[in-house]
Amino acid sequence: GYWNGSQKSYPYLTAYVLYALQRTQDAGYAVDANVMLTMRDYLSSVLREQNLNDELSLAERAYILFVLKEGGSLDIALLNNLEKKRDELPLFSQAQLAMAYANTDDARKAVRILRDVLNHAKLTPRGAHFEEEQQWRWQPLMHTNTRTTAIVLQALIRIDPNHPLVPKIVRWLLMVRYNADWDTTQSSTESILALA
Repeated sequence: GYWNGSQKSYPYLTAYVLYALQRTQDAGYAVDANVMLTMRDYLSSVLREQNLNDELSLAERAYILFVLKEGGSLDIALLNNLEKKRDELPLFSQAQLAMAYANTDDARKAVRILRDVLNHAKLTPRGAHFEEEQQWRWQPLMHTNTRTTAIVLQALIRIDPNHPLVPKIVRWLLMVRYNADWDTTQSSTESILALA
């Protein structure tokens, strides 16, 4: 849960913490394998129970699948089911879906999904960024347009690192900082992950 004593588990928060633990482990630090296994089992059960007609659940599902893929345990059939509904996903979820497809037997789908996302680039003299339609809809998933832009950059660097939009997106991310930070902690986290 979000607070001590929470009576409810939150799939999106669980996926976020699992992703942080996976990144921590990848950096060479000790992480409790049993905790990570419990989280993966919980997220797998969530995927079986989610309502695929709810847009918020679809976006949450994209993130869970991305995180499970990052940890090496992903049922590609679940990814394929979500790919059929990708037009209902926000741009950040489409970028996460593309990253989940990268380095699979369906890597062509990663390229195609990312190409569709890049068609939404907003080019300005300051660089390039991405804006979600109906931004309020994605607030429960900690959305900001800076965060979306950083996640798209992560996907671009993984899938097509020499794309001409890369330096333009980097320039935009660096220019929209307030002092040394971005607009939210989520924007900061995703921007640092992209730039690193």
